[in-house]
Amino acid sequence: MELKETYENRRIHAGWENVYRSNPLQDRFNAQMLERFLRILQVPPDSYVLDAGCGIGYHTLSLARHGYRCLGVDISEAVLEKARANAAKIGLAERVQFQCEKLEAIQMADATFDFVHCRGVLMHIPRWDKALAELCRVLKPGGKLLLLESNSAAVETLLVRGIRKIKKTVSRVEYTPGGIEFWTELDGQPFLVRIAHIPYLKEELSSCGVRTTHRLASEFWDIFRFPAGIVRNAAIRFNQLWFRLGLPAGPSVGNCVLGEKQRTRSIP
Repeated sequence: MELKETYENRRIHAGWENVYRSNPLQDRFNAQMLERFLRILQVPPDSYVLDAGCGIGYHTLSLARHGYRCLGVDISEAVLEKARANAAKIGLAERVQFQCEKLEAIQMADATFDFVHCRGVLMHIPRWDKALAELCRVLKPGGKLLLLESNSAAVETLLVRGIRKIKKTVSRVEYTPGGIEFWTELDGQPFLVRIAHIPYLKEELSSCGVRTTHRLASEFWDIFRFPAGIVRNAAIRFNQLWFRLGLPAGPSVGNCVLGEKQRTRSIP
């Protein structure tokens, strides 16, 4: 199943922007996370970067500001129009390109990119394993990979599962090897959120030739669950503290998996 029609809906992207992109406090936290992840990965200057599932180009442009040449891809042509406008507005159009792609079938050659960045995207793709294989395919040997996904073993996930037992919900839940899938409808189209089983995700990476080097906590709470204003800001500050102290990824809903594609050894 492909959800292209779902993600052409501008209302979905507006909702994500309203929660995750419109708060200066969260913007600063996003910058802090990216700085740490790039420092760990040591991606060389002027590397060619794929931002997979780029949306309006928020993270693509952040990566371009670090000196990288970037390609942002997304299944939604509607949202890419805004991404291109955002790049032009801040003068980064020469360092950034955007094109419409399905992550399950990326129209790029093997070993094209030095670094692949994919934040909170696989969770919305039914065939996430196929998309992951494509991300690994287009990554160069020795290239670096950054995935941010939700964690099915997190405190938040356990609370959600408990609440579902006592409260009627509109979403349909499916338990899969890759994680817990919550299916709903938005404007008549199917919508998916998957809370990943991180050990299984790491196994899939390994099968694609990518060695996991780090598993780090990003956000302890998903701020989507908190009302805007003082309460949401408090959740962001808690997330910042958890991240700054380098506390474990296990209880945290946001997990960052960093990896490196293995180099093929020559046979003597």
